[in-house]
Amino acid sequence: MTCTKFVVAFALSGLLLSGCTKKSTVKVINSKHVKVGFIGLTCEAPIYTAYEKGFFKDEGLEPELVKCSWANYKDNLALGSYDITHHLVMYFLKPIEQGLDVRFLGGVHTGCLRVQTGVNSPIQKIQDLKGKRIGVPGMGTTPFVFAKRIFGTHGV
Repeated sequence: MTCTKFVVAFALSGLLLSGCTKKSTVKVINSKHVKVGFIGLTCEAPIYTAYEKGFFKDEGLEPELVKCSWANYKDNLALGSYDITHHLVMYFLKPIEQGLDVRFLGGVHTGCLRVQTGVNSPIQKIQDLKGKRIGVPGMGTTPFVFAKRIFGTHGV
């Protein structure tokens, strides 16, 4: 092997191996600005309370409320339209399975979802909904997943 070939092979090997390190080239920006995603639901009251009462600012953060819709809520998170949110875990399970990089910080929501009908409705139990149409904000939304699970549990 000639000296030139050896030097070239050595240099290429070095470049190849340097690409195998775990060092990240992503720079973390130490920003106090935080984008808080919300849809506009009553169960998001903790977001509004924290914003209005200054809890974010008490922690040294500069919050910006970012209004989203059910239809693109998960996509907005994946694309970085907002940094944090307050939402039910089941809404993000499929996107996480498909590679959405998120971190759960804590669970504080005990549940507010219900399958309900009017007081004078002939529907008195879940099984009475068999063959009926129900309203949900969209396919794959938390209310949709919740209703599907309830119906599955009750054989509807």
